Amino acid sequence: MNVTGNRLNSANERYAIFTLTCIMLMVTIILLYPDTPSSNDLIFSGARISIVKIILASFSVPVVIYIILNSGRLHFQYLDAALFAFSSFFIVRGILAAQTFNETGRIIVYFGLAAVIYYGMSILCQKRAFLRFVFFFLGVIGVIISIYALLEFSLRHNMLYEGLDLAKKNADFYRSGSTFAHPVILGLFLVQVAPFLVFLFSQENRYRMRIFYLNTIVILTLALGVTFSKSAWATAIVCIVVLSIWVVWKKTNSRKLLLILFIAIAVTFSFFSISLSGTVSSALFSAQRNAESYSLRKYVWSIAPAAFIQKPLTGFGMWQGAHALTVMEPSEKGNNALQGKYPIDNLYLTTLVEEGLIGSALLAASLFLIFYNGIRTFMLGMRYHSWCIPLLVSLFAVLFEGLFFDSLMVRQNMIIFWLSAGILRSLELSVNETEAAFIAR
Repeated sequence: MNVTGNRLNSANERYAIFTLTCIMLMVTIILLYPDTPSSNDLIFSGARISIVKIILASFSVPVVIYIILNSGRLHFQYLDAALFAFSSFFIVRGILAAQTFNETGRIIVYFGLAAVIYYGMSILCQKRAFLRFVFFFLGVIGVIISIYALLEFSLRHNMLYEGLDLAKKNADFYRSGSTFAHPVILGLFLVQVAPFLVFLFSQENRYRMRIFYLNTIVILTLALGVTFSKSAWATAIVCIVVLSIWVVWKKTNSRKLLLILFIAIAVTFSFFSISLSGTVSSALFSAQRNAESYSLRKYVWSIAPAAFIQKPLTGFGMWQGAHALTVMEPSEKGNNALQGKYPIDNLYLTTLVEEGLIGSALLAASLFLIFYNGIRTFMLGMRYHSWCIPLLVSLFAVLFEGLFFDSLMVRQNMIIFWLSAGILRSLELSVNETEAAFIAR
């Protein structure tokens, strides 16, 4: 019996490792592969089907099987009911409002990937070895993306998006978008993964690894600088303040290390700002940046309430916000701003316009329960509770950035959000299990 049990445990462990590998490959593809129309896409009944989405679906199959086989380790919660209601409403409303087959496919893929990664990580990261690996893996991916962002900035050219005018360009300054081709998406992503590296740095006892983490965080800071995303910069500052409050409040043993790290970040950003003072000034305060960053947002936000009033309960459907506003404001300015070129750029206004009061309430309930459960797990003070902090900060970054950007509607930022939420749930679940089930041997 013991031999059989050991074999079963060994088989389960191998399949868990295989499942985690599939998830990490999915994350890698989403973060590193250029999201552009490809001549290799399949055409079916006039609809374009992305080969990348087929690959992602293939990787998700073993993850779904793993979730089903280990569903007993999830323990049903109110959060599951909220997520099911929220997802069902968004999917049904979105499909009914979709104008093309591709839009329908995007909605299904969006929620499918979110569910697979969220529940997969909820089970897998109950093993501490997996948890540490995921933090480290996301940090390494962040460094790779950051290095390419710095290379792109130095060349003033994004080779991955050759011939496609996706990156923000200007004669006075260039904004790096790296593998995302969009500086705001890149900026938020860097703020999302930075807390993981900061936490690993604070927990590390080996001198060489401390130097490694310190250098990676400096690289991420420089990459964040070359996005020239004011909203991402503001989000980073707020997150640093939140982390600082935690350090002072908890009086952690790593206070000196974190103080050194924050000083290094401040020095790096100051050096960046001084050495590129002219570029920074143009990127932040020029007339063009004011027009595209402030004036246009102010204009769009001013007409969003009128669109919401048209369909206050159910909204216009997922990703239909720009079309709704174009109908409300058919002027030349409105058409240029809103016909697929400029979204509402506010997660909360977008949700109200596209999903109405019902969808907004369901999303708010889901987000509240995610944070409530995470904060409750941290406050219990159990072993490994401190791992909740970087996850909560990463999740908070997305919601704060949502004031200026549709942060949960973009696949790169979305995938890190739900991955982080899944890990946070794994910590909560592990509180109710034995330490042996939490630590991977």
